[in-house]
Amino acid sequence: MLMIGKQMRMEGVTLLAHLDKMAEYRSHLASWISQGKITWRETILEGIECAPDALVRLFDGNGIGKMLVKLA
Repeated sequence: MLMIGKQMRMEGVTLLAHLDKMAEYRSHLASWISQGKITWRETILEGIECAPDALVRLFDGNGIGKMLVKLA
């Protein structure tokens, strides 16, 4: 309703409309990652015994990026 009141317009695209560009996208993305232009952070907990803690940390904000449990 706020958008209508402010006469705003919202547009989007779907992935399916651009599947023909997927190979080009993956090539660019791989290049950017190898050049360090794209980075990410993640929280990694080690051992299956940490899985419950990882689940809790997903919801309390006590982690950075993806929450992963590494199984040895």
